Amino acid sequence: MGTQRDRRVWCMLATALTAGLLVAATAAAGRTWRYTYTDLGQVRTVDGPRVDVQDVTTYDYDASGNRIRVTNALDQVTEIPEHDAAGRPLRIVDPNGVVTTLTYDARGQLETYTLAGATTTFAYDGVRQLTSVQLPNGERVRYEYDGAHRLVAMEDGAGNRIEYTLDDAGNRTEERHYDAAGQLAYTHTLVYDALSRLIQRIGAEGETTDYDHDPNGNRIEKVDANANPATYAFDALDRLVQETDAAQAQTQVDYNAQDQVTDVIDARQNTTTYDYDGLGNRTAVHGPDSGTTTYDHDAAGNVIRRTDANAVVTEYSYDALNRLTQIHYPSSPSHDVSYTYDETEVAHGIGRLTRVETNYITTRYSYTAQGQVDTVTRTISGVDYQLDYSYDAAGRLTSLTYPSGRGVMYVYNDVRRVERVIGLVGGAPQLLASNITYQPFGARRGLAFGNGLTETRSYDLDGRMDSVNLGSVHGRDYTYDPVGNIDAIDDLVDPDDSVDYDYSVVDRLTSAAPVEGTVHGFNYDLLGNRLSHTRDTDAESLTYATDSNRLSTRDGAVYTHDAAGNITADGQYTYTYTPGNRLHQVLDGGTVIATYTYNAQGQRVKKVTAAGTTLYVYGPGGKLLGEYDETGALIREYVHLNGKPLAQIDATGSGERITYVHTDHLGTPRVGTNSAGTVVWRWENDSPFGANGADGDPDGDGQVVAVNLRFPGQYYDSESGLHYNYYRYYDPSTGRYLTSDPIGLDGGLNTYAYVDGNPVNFADPLGLEAVNVFVCTTALGAWGTFATLREVGDFAGSIDGLRDQLSRVNDAIDDCLDDDIQRMGELMEMRDRLRRQISEASADYVSNQAWTAVAGITGALTSAGCAALFALPGL
Repeated sequence: MGTQRDRRVWCMLATALTAGLLVAATAAAGRTWRYTYTDLGQVRTVDGPRVDVQDVTTYDYDASGNRIRVTNALDQVTEIPEHDAAGRPLRIVDPNGVVTTLTYDARGQLETYTLAGATTTFAYDGVRQLTSVQLPNGERVRYEYDGAHRLVAMEDGAGNRIEYTLDDAGNRTEERHYDAAGQLAYTHTLVYDALSRLIQRIGAEGETTDYDHDPNGNRIEKVDANANPATYAFDALDRLVQETDAAQAQTQVDYNAQDQVTDVIDARQNTTTYDYDGLGNRTAVHGPDSGTTTYDHDAAGNVIRRTDANAVVTEYSYDALNRLTQIHYPSSPSHDVSYTYDETEVAHGIGRLTRVETNYITTRYSYTAQGQVDTVTRTISGVDYQLDYSYDAAGRLTSLTYPSGRGVMYVYNDVRRVERVIGLVGGAPQLLASNITYQPFGARRGLAFGNGLTETRSYDLDGRMDSVNLGSVHGRDYTYDPVGNIDAIDDLVDPDDSVDYDYSVVDRLTSAAPVEGTVHGFNYDLLGNRLSHTRDTDAESLTYATDSNRLSTRDGAVYTHDAAGNITADGQYTYTYTPGNRLHQVLDGGTVIATYTYNAQGQRVKKVTAAGTTLYVYGPGGKLLGEYDETGALIREYVHLNGKPLAQIDATGSGERITYVHTDHLGTPRVGTNSAGTVVWRWENDSPFGANGADGDPDGDGQVVAVNLRFPGQYYDSESGLHYNYYRYYDPSTGRYLTSDPIGLDGGLNTYAYVDGNPVNFADPLGLEAVNVFVCTTALGAWGTFATLREVGDFAGSIDGLRDQLSRVNDAIDDCLDDDIQRMGELMEMRDRLRRQISEASADYVSNQAWTAVAGITGALTSAGCAALFALPGL
């Protein structure tokens, strides 16, 4: 028996007790777990809720009661053969035979953690506070505390520091980042009231956001630094039920008795409705943009069948560990996907995905002993395209070998940041980038390109880019309004290309005015649908369906959609889609001009046009690494640095040609230079939504250079003018996607709009939701340093770690109020759960069960490794 969010009762029925031990537990609506016990009362088996498989986990113990073996439902065994006198695990052997060893100090605190020979060392002070972590490569992170045992500073191996000021209640009121020379690089101030409620955020230049709360602590008003207010209303159970933004767009939310969102009513009075079964599984979504989608679940809650508004049925199968094994389309089996795990002939493959197969492509994976991806081999039409990864002892990517055989090496500084990139070009090693420097815990500050050009970047104390300078090749200064929108970009090379920007009270772009050139103006409805676009004196109008955000007409051109909200015609082209609602073909007057094919990850791997066939290969994080023809011959490959393109290498008749890619504040390519430092490609920001073409021959030598990368995550398709944007296709002429957002309202109330009408300050690398590049860079840099403390804090029962998580959840709630009303319930439930955990941890700080602790830190370190895989430092 328990409560949801401390208000509503939920029920777990103990259906049977034996000698006081729970032997069966059934959720109120009928999902049952069964337990057996040893003679000493320790859990022997746990039988999960599924009846179609044997989902039983078995535990074995030694005579002292230590857990020595865990056997999962597939008979994969994890051994814990050694313990110390206190019952703490000393050695763990996973199903692949990889050994983890742990040692402890005299107080029982974790001292070393060694995975496959790589040792991480932890040190503590006299009151058991973690003071340093030394990684396998020797890098050390230090932590400092005040007299109340609260974290007040962190320092990396290079001397960069993060310092916190706390009030008497433990709230962090100021955060400051310093470089190794002691120079302040970032600062942020928070003000709390006597009840520890956030009432102000103050930026480095005094820009202030104010908050007000009701007596229950709910945030009921936010007034941004431009004095634009947003208000929020809550019901008697503290659930957000209404939001009114500064433009007076009102959104309402309804809930069921289990606090699940049942209705979201937007400012145009369109309603999205959610249905649930008795177990809380979502069984249907009725959306104005994407129509009705229904879901069926198995006993464990896995989705086993999905039917979309086009009546396309998708069936899902799972193994006994609830891992997806097959996606089946009964109406189009050629699009089926199968997933294979645990292949013993694959290095360290047990417990991991080893093979993915579709009708067109097979992808095979192997792994290192530490669980990192070692090789990825994609077989397309009988041709293998293999990627090989190498790592150092700290798990950092040190080299990547492309399908062409090209090797790219990443060399690191003392704090896990790339300082040099070396690649093979024309068969010879070439220094692509060197002298790479960074903001403390932040973005790139400078580098020297392989062609001799030197780039410098500066940032203000809010962490935003202040300028980028590449000498006579490229340079820009940025200024911001009080809420952080760029209000001017001054071009340092050609002042006539400087642009001023204006925004609405809800931060949508309304004007882009260059010194010389076309002035663009935009007008929107309450949900961000573009109503008009003016270019100087020319005006274009757009209309929309009255019951959705679907585009109806654009200057007389009629748009049509299928039942799932996919655009099927736009007055120029017609479009067809796969069963998974991915763009399949583009037709012009009935003639197919492009056909696209995707892999199981949703990445486009093949394009067929009149110009020929192009195959695409992607690396970690979905970064495009290479393009090849159908025989496997190289067309071009890309080298990335910290998630942004660094260089493009094209095959030519006589060898290879390198183009260095220079990006703006968002990571959008704006200039390309050749090996001599000459500008050979340029994409100006003449059209803020990216509708303008690129100049492939600015030096006038008659040699056209094609760089198809556009906004982060986008690839320009010349055959249609669209930008492929990972999960969707973006139309820069309308500032919208062709299809409704596959993550629904989690990406925003308007499921078609690109970055909610603000392409100057936001990007959408996956075609799912807007990302603030500056906020992410600063936050992730600081979080990377904090992460080790968090992991060990989980191990040691760190109350400070829980408080930090609570602070971050509160920050997310603040951000969510403006961007994602649907997630509010989840975040607020998380907030309440953390509050309860802090209370429990405070009451029982010293309690520690060794197995639970080790399982926690092992999971945390594994999760950190998985996160690193998809954000590899070099990529």
